[in-house]
Amino acid sequence: MNTKALLKTIDEWKLAATEQVDDIGGWRDSPEERIFHGGWPEPPNLFFSSSVLVSEVCQRFPKLDPTPIQDIYGAISAWHEDHNARRIPAQPVLVSTLERAVMVVTAITDDLLAGQTEVAVNNDGERGAAEQREKKPSVNARMMDLISKQPECHTWSAQQFANVLGCSKSTISETKAWASLKVYREMARQDRAAEKQTAWQRKGQKTGR
Repeated sequence: MNTKALLKTIDEWKLAATEQVDDIGGWRDSPEERIFHGGWPEPPNLFFSSSVLVSEVCQRFPKLDPTPIQDIYGAISAWHEDHNARRIPAQPVLVSTLERAVMVVTAITDDLLAGQTEVAVNNDGERGAAEQREKKPSVNARMMDLISKQPECHTWSAQQFANVLGCSKSTISETKAWASLKVYREMARQDRAAEKQTAWQRKGQKTGR
């Protein structure tokens, strides 16, 4: 993902995550907030953006901890799946986790902006070449664009992407988009496992009555 797209993803993630944590707090504080007129609100699209940020931290910023980002994603996902807060940490803990997640993505933003400043002070020829490279759509950029427009791509194999994008399977496997997809799939797998565990526990509680 190029710098401009990543900065946009960070801003959108921070806004959506903050709004969701605030909504959860309001829902917890007031019984009246627990009734959404018109039905339960649609969950934000934090799945892919969260996995992208976690992947970026792991690959490019190994000194940062991606856990708060994953925890916030998990809490918001659980709230929308259960329509309650049974699986979510207490609100002070959730707010603290969000603050730590924001610190992580802010550190990424600062680093990216510093890199842009460094490029800007280069001579005109170097800057022009850098801008030209940025404009040229890479396999990674085309793959990210495809994923954003076709959600079903999340389940594709590397060979399927290669067939559609007209490149080799190894080229797909080397992209950051593919690495992000693997993180996304692992997070989704963990969610499914947690759902099965919760269902099993509920079944056990009913049986024990």
